[in-house]
Amino acid sequence: MARRTKRPPAALGRRIVELVRAGRSPEKLKKESEPWSNMARNWAVQSDFDEGLSADGSTTAERNGLPKLRRKVKQLDHFAARTGRIRRENPK
Repeated sequence: MARRTKRPPAALGRRIVELVRAGRSPEKLKKESEPWSNMARNWAVQSDFDEGLSADGSTTAERNGLPKLRRKVKQLDHFAARTGRIRRENPK
């Protein structure tokens, strides 16, 4: 089983995002602080989505709402199957 690292505090994430946006390289930040360079890059990209600076991905709020929507679709599929109504072709 893969070992998971402890998630750094949110304040550290915000600070790293600021540094990346200011032009600091994630690779240099890796040497100076705990998080890996790809984690710093991911934080910066996700922050851009959340603040509306980029529209190429999902915001954190949208991502957090997806499991609830998937559960609802599963419940509706189950209800439709029990009542004999048409089911979706490819439920996930």
